[in-house]
Parts: sequence; C-alpha cells; structure tokens
Amino acid sequence: MGRRRTHDKHLPRGVTLEWGTYYFRGPDRQRSNLGRDFAEAMRQYGELFRETPLTTFGAVLDRYMNEITPKKASRTQTDERGYIGTLRSVFGGMTPRSITPVMIAQLRDKLAAKSGSVQANHHLKTLKHVFKVATEWGAVLSNPAREVSKIKTKPRERYVTDDELAAVYAKARPMIQVAIDLAVLTGLRRGDLLALTKNQLKGRWREHSHIEDGTRPHHRAHA
Repeated sequence: MGRRRTHDKHLPRGVTLEWGTYYFRGPDRQRSNLGRDFAEAMRQYGELFRETPLTTFGAVLDRYMNEITPKKASRTQTDERGYIGTLRSVFGGMTPRSITPVMIAQLRDKLAAKSGSVQANHHLKTLKHVFKVATEWGAVLSNPAREVSKIKTKPRERYVTDDELAAVYAKARPMIQVAIDLAVLTGLRRGDLLALTKNQLKGRWREHSHIEDGTRPHHRAHA
C-alpha cells in the first residue's frame, strides 16, 4: 500500500498536482499528463476508470468529483474539494453500504470539536449530496447521511450600526461600495449578489441608488 497523502487529499488515488499540472500514475508507474484544469483532469481520470465498479466510497467520491463537482460554481468547487478530502481520509477505503448514520454523526461531532459547527455542517451537507447521487448510481440502497441532523448554530445577536457600515463603506473599493448599496436596497444575500449579471439590470435602476446623488440609504444589517 502506498504512503498516505499529507497534502492534496481531495485528489483521487494516483493523481498528483505538480507545478500546476495534474498527473496520474498507475500501477505500471507510467505517468499520464491530465492537464492544468481540474475539471478536465477529473474528466480524463474518469475516462480511465469508467468501468470501475463503485466498490469503495473513495470510488464514489472520484465519480462525484468527475461528474458533479465541475458543474458547480468555482468557489463551491474549491470548498467542496476540501470537504471531500476530509471525507476521503475517513471513509475512502470503506464500502459505501457499510457507512452508517452513527459513523457520520461521529464524524460530524469530531469536526465540530476541531473546526467548529459551521465547518461540520458544510461537510455534512456535502456528504448528504454525495450519498444522494450514490443512490442513483446504485452504490447504496439509501442515504445514511439523510438521518443525521445539522448542528444548530447560534444566531447573530446584534446589528451592525450605521456608523460601522459607514466606516467600512468609506474604505471600500467602488465595486464593493456598489455591492453594499445593492445589498441595502434589495436585501439579497451575498451569493445572490455575486450571481448578478449586467443583463439583469434595468434601464432606470440608477434612479434608485445613491450613485448619482452621493447619498447612502440608512440601513441596519446583521453582524
């Protein structure tokens, strides 16, 4: 058995990242260049093992990262690779059907103790979706993570004051200032704001912002 990875734990077995390029080295020790783009590298890796049965959870994660992760937003892909790296280190060598809700709850609690409840919940959310897709692939008969609940997080208890918001606004770049204005005027969440495109702007939108008259609407936002 090869040495355990100390970095790039999200990568499938045999795949390495060397100076920005992904490589695969099989049992014959021949190295194959998979390119510099992660999504394309995972696609090529998947082609090498298209007929491999999903006998381990690591194989399920490989297929998930090959077929599902590349369809997500760039930031989501980056975060998900980290979560999957952790899941692989814990469950990768197990058969998918041997993973139980108790095991998943234990992992959730260990992650909460080490990295906090929010990170534990993110890992759990990823695991739930991996198992959901795995049921469609026939790797498992049901989703064991579905029975495991998220850890309740403490809600924010105070609001950002107008003075605090004004101080941040004064030092922000123009693009961030516009984002703040849009958040104030629309109440959109950060992810929805980042997903906005120019095509979604209407011709008279500037009449409802501060951009032309230099004023800023009063707002009280959650900290």
